Amino acid sequence: MQQALVLAKRGEYSTHPNPRVGCLIVRDNQIVGEGWHERTGDHHAEIHALRQAKEKAYGATCYVTLEPCAHFGRTPPCVNALIQAKIKKVIIATLDPNPLVQGKGVEALRQHGIEVEIGLGECEAKALNRGFFSRMQRQKPYVRAKMAMSLDGRTAMASKESQWITGESARKDGQHWRALSDAILTTGATVRQDNCRLTVREGEPVSQPLRIIADTKGTVPDTAAIFHQPGRTLVALSKNNIPAVGGRFSYIALPEKEDHIDLEALLTYLAKEEQINEVLVEAGPTFLGGLLKENLVDELLVYLAPKLLGHQAAPLAYLADLIYLRDHIQGELIACDKIGTDCRLILKMNDFGKH
Repeated sequence: MQQALVLAKRGEYSTHPNPRVGCLIVRDNQIVGEGWHERTGDHHAEIHALRQAKEKAYGATCYVTLEPCAHFGRTPPCVNALIQAKIKKVIIATLDPNPLVQGKGVEALRQHGIEVEIGLGECEAKALNRGFFSRMQRQKPYVRAKMAMSLDGRTAMASKESQWITGESARKDGQHWRALSDAILTTGATVRQDNCRLTVREGEPVSQPLRIIADTKGTVPDTAAIFHQPGRTLVALSKNNIPAVGGRFSYIALPEKEDHIDLEALLTYLAKEEQINEVLVEAGPTFLGGLLKENLVDELLVYLAPKLLGHQAAPLAYLADLIYLRDHIQGELIACDKIGTDCRLILKMNDFGKH
């Protein structure tokens, strides 16, 4: 199963909105077939493994990191192929949270006399597909917020200058997290200030993540660099501001909440309409503070530079309502790694992120 998980990880940049899945077929203690879901629309992991195993799949054991699908989507059901190959036993890391599957694959296998075991490597398989599980179980993406800050917790000078707080290695590492994401979420203020592109520029990405600008009043100019990059850019604005925007760019109209677009409604839209599993937030302290206040951040990715920027510089997040120590927002530090001259911290910020 560990090898199947390694295979599944190979698809982490290319399978969304589908889950990342790996599969091994073992007969007489020998691996006779292996595969992984390589990209959306391609064959699933089980099919690749069966094609490699050929007739050796007869009476073999299949190890797969996610319950085999039992419905017709872009490809036929994988359970049918396992049944036809006369697999003897299927060991599954975790059930598929998709309501179209969710136990139906296991039921079909057992109805045809195939022995099924569930739970080996479950935590690892769920962690690999945390975004897919989030979309299926919570109807919103897994939200990871990326920030760079100084040793005294500052993210930009009072002059708005913020490039670059961290070193080249940390910035290169940030490209990995962009490539891992289905979408990158920022704000109109960040785009106007930095004229950012928010593209993956390291390696050769299969596709660029969807770029979303949360811009309540639609104030980002058409000339902004973000509108002239490969891939799609979508502006999320208030329903009240559609007439002022016209057809200047692709947009979605959302309800307002406390003078800004409803952030939870935005995440629900991304999950339901765009099939987004993982969102990377790259924005300023006001937006991050709003997300944290509403418990919409699952994971914080913070690059800590060994610099001091002073008390007038902008903080990591604006959280004006926190007055007493008991009002704090608690995270769980799960990783601390040195990246070049900087340190990368990964924190889980809520129960879904932690478990």
